[in-house]
Amino acid sequence: MDSVNLRLISFNKYGYLHNRFSKVDKLKNFYNYTFTNCNAPGLVGETATPKEAQKELEDLHKFVGKDIIKPLFPNYNLKECAMWDGVDKPSTIWHNDNVNNNGYTNLLIYLDDCYKNNNSIEIKNKYREHKIKPLPGEYVWLNQSKQFQHRATHTVGKRRVLSFEFEVLNNVWWC
Repeated sequence: MDSVNLRLISFNKYGYLHNRFSKVDKLKNFYNYTFTNCNAPGLVGETATPKEAQKELEDLHKFVGKDIIKPLFPNYNLKECAMWDGVDKPSTIWHNDNVNNNGYTNLLIYLDDCYKNNNSIEIKNKYREHKIKPLPGEYVWLNQSKQFQHRATHTVGKRRVLSFEFEVLNNVWWC
């Protein structure tokens, strides 16, 4: 079985893919930007991407779509992209961001060592739970179909994340 099919099976069975981002050089400038703390007063559930980072973030969004999303799901639309530090309160409880059940999915690239700081993202379905502590330059691609939920934990240190949202179109594999 080829790697695309293995990734697709994992994505649909476990609700995520976790891997090293193939082009870590594309992340180097993001380490120099000031990330908004998503727990800052007045920013509950919102992020504020610095203006100087917006174009680079959008370009990376396009690259992620072509490099990671397209091999599994050739038909997709780019949705929102954002960057933040920390975890907002609503994200600490089990949830699913796909409120319309419309093929929404998102991919998170981590810039900081979640393992060292005991920060994590957890994914579950009705049979099992998985806890991931990404290392710098790793991504977690979340399957937001209705049988999966996730939550995030931020205990200490930086937890800077680049977030890329996609809408997968006409996909028979989407559960």
